[in-house]
Amino acid sequence: TWTPTASDVGAVPTSRTVNGKALSSNITLTADDVNAASPPTSTTITLPASGWSSNTQTVTVSGVSADETAQLIMPVPALASQTAYYEAGILVTGQAANSLTFTCQNVPTEDLTVYVVMQEVGA
Repeated sequence: TWTPTASDVGAVPTSRTVNGKALSSNITLTADDVNAASPPTSTTITLPASGWSSNTQTVTVSGVSADETAQLIMPVPALASQTAYYEAGILVTGQAANSLTFTCQNVPTEDLTVYVVMQEVGA
C-alpha cells in the first residue's frame, strides 16, 4: 500500500506552524496571534444629577487607563438620556486610572445613563 505524503498531494506539511500552532489539526488564532487590537469593552455608568460640582463630576469607570494615548474612550448616552445629555453640553474632560471626569455647560436636572466604550489602541 502506498500512503501519499503532503508533497505528493500538494498539502501543507503538518510540521508547519502558524504562530507556533501546529497544523496537524484545526487551529484557532486570537487577536494577539496576528497583532490585532482586542475587541472593545463597555460598561454602563450613571451621572447623578446630585453629583455635579462647579459643572464637573468624576465617576469610577473600571477598565479606564490613565494613559489616554493607549485607549480610545467613547461615552454614549443611553436613548432615554440623550436629550438631557446633549442639552447639558456634556464632555469628557479628564481621564485617570479607572475614572473619567465629565464637564457640562448646564447642569442636568436628572440622572443620566451613559455607556462607556473602551478600545485599546496600538502605538
